[in-house]
Amino acid sequence: MARSKPKRNEKRDGLRPFERLLAEISTLFIDLPAGEIDDEIIDAQRRICESLDLDRSTLWMTSESVPGMLVLTHIHQPSEIPSPPEHMNTRDSFPWAAERVLAGETLAVARMTELPAEADLDRESFGRYGARSTVLIPLSVARGKVFGALTFAVTREERRWSRTLVQQLELVAQIFANALSRKQTEKLLEERLQFEMLLSDISARFVNLPPDRVDGAIEEAQRRVCESLGLDLCALWQWTAAAPASLIMTHIYRFREEPPLPQPMDAQEFFPWSREQLNRRNIIAIASLADLPEEAARDVESYRTFGIKSTCVFPLAVGNAAPIGALGFNAMRAEREWSDAIVKRLQLVAEIFTNALVRKRSQNDLIQSERRLRLITNALPVLISYVDTDLRYRFNNEAYQAWFGVDPQEAQGRSIPEVIGERFFQSARPYLQQALSGEPVQCDLEVERADGRPLSVEAIYVPDVAEQGVVRGIYVMATDVTERNLARQQFRRLQDELFHAARVATMGELTGALAHEINQPLSAIMSNAQAARRYLAGPTPNLNELKEILNDIIKEDARAGDVISRLRALLKKGRVEMRAVDLNSVFREVVALLDTHAVRGGIKVSSELDPKLPPVQGDRIQLQQVALNLLLNAFDAMQECPVSKRRVLIRTWRQDFGIVAAVADSGKGIPAGDSEKIFKAFYTTKPEGLGMGLSICRSIITNLHGRLWVETTSGRGATFCFRLPAATTRSGSRPPACTPPLP
Repeated sequence: MARSKPKRNEKRDGLRPFERLLAEISTLFIDLPAGEIDDEIIDAQRRICESLDLDRSTLWMTSESVPGMLVLTHIHQPSEIPSPPEHMNTRDSFPWAAERVLAGETLAVARMTELPAEADLDRESFGRYGARSTVLIPLSVARGKVFGALTFAVTREERRWSRTLVQQLELVAQIFANALSRKQTEKLLEERLQFEMLLSDISARFVNLPPDRVDGAIEEAQRRVCESLGLDLCALWQWTAAAPASLIMTHIYRFREEPPLPQPMDAQEFFPWSREQLNRRNIIAIASLADLPEEAARDVESYRTFGIKSTCVFPLAVGNAAPIGALGFNAMRAEREWSDAIVKRLQLVAEIFTNALVRKRSQNDLIQSERRLRLITNALPVLISYVDTDLRYRFNNEAYQAWFGVDPQEAQGRSIPEVIGERFFQSARPYLQQALSGEPVQCDLEVERADGRPLSVEAIYVPDVAEQGVVRGIYVMATDVTERNLARQQFRRLQDELFHAARVATMGELTGALAHEINQPLSAIMSNAQAARRYLAGPTPNLNELKEILNDIIKEDARAGDVISRLRALLKKGRVEMRAVDLNSVFREVVALLDTHAVRGGIKVSSELDPKLPPVQGDRIQLQQVALNLLLNAFDAMQECPVSKRRVLIRTWRQDFGIVAAVADSGKGIPAGDSEKIFKAFYTTKPEGLGMGLSICRSIITNLHGRLWVETTSGRGATFCFRLPAATTRSGSRPPACTPPLP
């Protein structure tokens, strides 16, 4: 039924009710709850249409996914007018009008013939839905960006839109725009709050999450984020550690069941351009595949194959480190704009996933490292552990099971006395306290195993010091040196026997000289005894002469006794006794022992012994053996020299913190290249020699922390030198060169 036209004066009088209606509508929308705004807008559209005798009012809002497009959201019209389709949009029906309205222009069309030629689609659409006259008003707040449009139309007749009426309708549009803007703001705030709560919940779930549960938590978070933001697909990619590095998809969420994706899915094959961008740490935000450059042709093909219309991808990286992967969000049902707000939200999700993956990798690396460490420490035949400052075990290897019968896992958290016993702990306690003070300690301890068998242990305690200098604990390593110590004792015993055998052999070489050395005092004793008997056989014995004879007998007896004592000292088989020894007296005793041997060989022995020489630490008999061997070697080296040139010089002097002794001869010297060879066992130039003398001498000097060497000049003799630390100090420095004192 057609409505009757109001008379001119009736129209004029009707302005006042409309103004009252505007005031009511304006007041209504102040403080109106956001959830009621849509219904009240439709009701207001109805009331305005009835008040102004209009047939239809529509409200359009900008599309979130397609820029430049308006979507029909609110409508009022009589039932007899053709209804527009659901989700009607301006791109398919009113592109020309939408472009101008979005530019901020109000359109008032009295008749459709006024539309330009480029508005043919708009004219056709207006005609399809019966509009003969229409006004389109942009929706914006404070002249900001247009986010919608409000239209009013007449289907019964054409109508002119007065300037006053258009301004009034613009007021309506402003009221609706303010209400919708407030609704949108509240909606955004609510969405933001909900999303922040979602992020907070997701982030909290990853805190202290075991590595084996991280993958499942990521996939659940992908689903929740997509559902919250209306996204269709989320894929997480990770770079492989193997060379060449590949970006492989490892986690995916899709809003519906789709055909299975290739496994494994390598980004280089499907998205090479995107892969390169992500490797450069660039964020990709593509609303339409048409926005991708030509070089991304392969990526576009893959996106279309998988039904993706829009994508936003983030590199997963921490600080300046290389990316560990990528996180992509995709729209499949329609294209979608990626606003700055959405990008920032999704970037927060990417950061949460990055931290979770980095922590997972670190924890897995730590687990693998601990596993390798335990495998290594369990394979070693040593005791390895870590104790905290309360001396409680935090790590033990399996040697604790063998040594003390305690399972390594059971030992953790227990104190040292509880695990190794109070007796062992008390012996180690001073060294542990020293390590807790920050000083590394190495010591020898005696331990009793679980089976009661004693062990000799070499323990090392290394403090674990933090950057601030605070000791956090102690690394402990203990080695069973029982067999080693027994072997050393056996070696020393055999070495002592070898040294003794060498001395006996050397004495054997001196049999003739020693016999002569003993025979001289014995002959003198015999002569004096016979003389005394003759004096006593006389009628009046001369007592003074008898006293002189007896004194001579005592003197020669002492002389023979000295020779025998020296022989006994060299030949006896006793324990090595380390003490302070006067090196000068050692050489004097040996020279006295060899005096007859030197005289018989026509050798002149002279000495330059430092009278202020400090003692050295060593075994006197072994040092005598060294001096004896060096002198006998010097004697042998001069056998082919004329008697007049057979000279040996013995020198001692102090140098820095050490004592140097030298035995120089005037023989033919040592052949070139043999300066080290002569010290090797069984090397000899004598047909009847064993080649052990110099080797034994070097062993003795080395055991005393010294050094024995030779310096020689062809045709000018050889000088054998050795350097020992003084008894008050030990010096590990290399001894200075010893210049041969003889020409």
